[in-house]
Amino acid sequence: EVGERAARIREIYDTTDATRAEELLRRYEVKYIVVGELERIYYTQAGLQKFTDLAKRGSIQPVFENDGVSIYETNWQLGP
Repeated sequence: EVGERAARIREIYDTTDATRAEELLRRYEVKYIVVGELERIYYTQAGLQKFTDLAKRGSIQPVFENDGVSIYETNWQLGP
């Protein structure tokens, strides 16, 4: 199960398909997404760009930004 979750995290960050990323974020009930130095090292720029796109379409919103770090909050209801 841990290996599967690690693979899904990689997919969330690396996929350029915003719809697929949102599907996985919802499935795993992710509340916050961090894009910082570590994420820029491990994941592709093309994949990270989709978070900006998701914010533009209103699925997530930036709640913190500074030099090199962005934190986004999801805009959907979590849990039952």
